[in-house]
Amino acid sequence: MDHYIKISLCVDNAAFGDTYSEQAAEVARILRYAADRLQAQPSYLDPYSGVDLCLNDVNGNRVGFITPEVLAIS
Repeated sequence: MDHYIKISLCVDNAAFGDTYSEQAAEVARILRYAADRLQAQPSYLDPYSGVDLCLNDVNGNRVGFITPEVLAIS
């Protein structure tokens, strides 16, 4: 079995702006914040914990998750 980290992020609201450049800036901000949280609390990467890391846009809206998974590769 292999451990995977799935990152799901919806960029379909006002916080992401209208251009790819604005979207990239907000996605990068969210991922930097997520990286800090993962480093501070590594248990978010435990696929057996049943806990996902919630991702929020700059306005505080939930826009995604980081989900640890175990996939059986055959």
